[in-house]
Amino acid sequence: MLNLDDILLSSIKKLIKNSTSDKKFKVIINKHKNKLHFIPFEYRVLGGILQSMNIQFGNFIEELMCGLVKNSGYEILTKYSGKKSNNFKISNKIDNLIDTYITNAQTKTNFDILKEFRTLQYQILNDKSIETINLRHDIDLLFKDKNNKIYYLEIKYNDDHDTGKFMDINRKFIKTYAYLVRELNQDIKPILFYFNNKKMKGNIYLDENLSIYRGKRFFDEFLNFDYEDLKNKLENVSSSKENIEIFNNLYKNIMKLNKNNLNI
Repeated sequence: MLNLDDILLSSIKKLIKNSTSDKKFKVIINKHKNKLHFIPFEYRVLGGILQSMNIQFGNFIEELMCGLVKNSGYEILTKYSGKKSNNFKISNKIDNLIDTYITNAQTKTNFDILKEFRTLQYQILNDKSIETINLRHDIDLLFKDKNNKIYYLEIKYNDDHDTGKFMDINRKFIKTYAYLVRELNQDIKPILFYFNNKKMKGNIYLDENLSIYRGKRFFDEFLNFDYEDLKNKLENVSSSKENIEIFNNLYKNIMKLNKNNLNI
């Protein structure tokens, strides 16, 4: 089992590797190769790569959580986890029921989240409909404990999305749960996980105690790692010797570029 420092460093290295893949590197170089600009070519390439890393911060958190779960004794279901184009089916009936559930949560004044979600879960688990919709869908993390209980984790860094996106996140979360139940032919535990503890707004679609886990709660109940320890390491990792060496090497390699000799 890896320790916290090793998992953190491994996640950083994977993000950098993905951001500097040959394909992405060529795209960034071609974007800046013939552009007239006062900023030197090499620095514009470096800036493009750093911007790509910043955009992929959510992917970094997903990779980090995968490492933490794996090194806490769970089995990662690699067939689905981290894949952006899993093939799934959902019945027309359940698809419509989920849309109705979302609408009712928004409009009904006496909407009982826990009761209504339990009813929806029952309908999903017992659905035998033949007419289905085929689709491709991403899964953040799917893992199994030693008792073969399966957990689906939808990973978000902050609970700070605007109203429209917030609705879409919850709709996607519930539909993904339905996809997985049909695919695996068994019940699973769906968890909407926010890395940060801070609760920005109330959730009208999901019960806070049943389906939503924030920061420390998930770590305390599932992982062998301390949440506050990880937070401290994340705050200090940017200035760590190992991390600085990684970015120094990236900088040196980019500074060796000569746009006049690039055949890309």
